[in-house]
Amino acid sequence: MNIITINCAGMDSREKLHSAFSDALCFPTWYGRNLDALHDCLTGIREDTILQLQDWNAASVLGGYHHGATKVLEHAASENPNLTVEFL
Repeated sequence: MNIITINCAGMDSREKLHSAFSDALCFPTWYGRNLDALHDCLTGIREDTILQLQDWNAASVLGGYHHGATKVLEHAASENPNLTVEFL
């Protein structure tokens, strides 16, 4: 079981959001750094993984993008039985 914690405090740009996920989850170099690519990589996780998003609400400064990212994370977790997302 992998437990990965991402600190979302200071996540005030799309670039920072995608860099944090890419770095923490070791996404491939071809990661497209958009919500569709995030969904694809999350649903491709093959080991049991708990993704803990610490201070997720701090990223709400991204407005609609934060809402979209939340939906992507929830949808990916519902599709992938190996992934649990915890909004802390």
